[in-house]
Amino acid sequence: MKLLLILLTLLSSFKTVDAETILRFQLANNNEPSLGVLEHHDGTIITCENYRLMIASSQLKNNIYTEEKVPIVKIRTLLLQAAESKKANKELKAILETCNPKDPLINGYMGASVMIEAKHMFNPMARWNKFKAGKALVENAIKADAGNYELRYLRFSIQTNIPPVLGYSADIEADKKLLIDRLRNVNDADLKNRVLNFLLAAKVCTHEELNKLKQWKNG
Repeated sequence: MKLLLILLTLLSSFKTVDAETILRFQLANNNEPSLGVLEHHDGTIITCENYRLMIASSQLKNNIYTEEKVPIVKIRTLLLQAAESKKANKELKAILETCNPKDPLINGYMGASVMIEAKHMFNPMARWNKFKAGKALVENAIKADAGNYELRYLRFSIQTNIPPVLGYSADIEADKKLLIDRLRNVNDADLKNRVLNFLLAAKVCTHEELNKLKQWKNG
């Protein structure tokens, strides 16, 4: 973990990983910030200590974090749009920054947003480093809450959509099994519908699995 933090910090000095991503990673893993200052997405320069205090008091950009206020449906929708829209990804990241940085699900979505940023970059090394930073956020979120159904769906949707050459596909089968096995017990109707439709379109399910999913959808 410490080695990864050091690498991320070094990468930030080469403008390959934004300082805010590193800071969020550090805070999510209960590490003290190692960066001195950073530029917020709106251009405001703030110190890491002030940013830490803002998060600690659950305030950022005059928004107060409460679990009830997390616009999870909007976050899910923006993530789908973000793959093709830099504007949507920017909006997604802005919303996530107002949420609790110690919430594994929020950090998972932040990791997905960071990975999408890599897609819109031109420098190959910068793209690779940005992708790795996002991947680290997703994986650490899952380590913190391995049984979180939505986090496993998030990783499944990422791994089934990125090129195999990136080497991030080892969890597809395990995540697929968990998603199918627990789908009917999901109480969140919006999430349940998204997962069901994604599984049907993902082209990784067996004929038997597809028949089962279609029966559930039509039932």
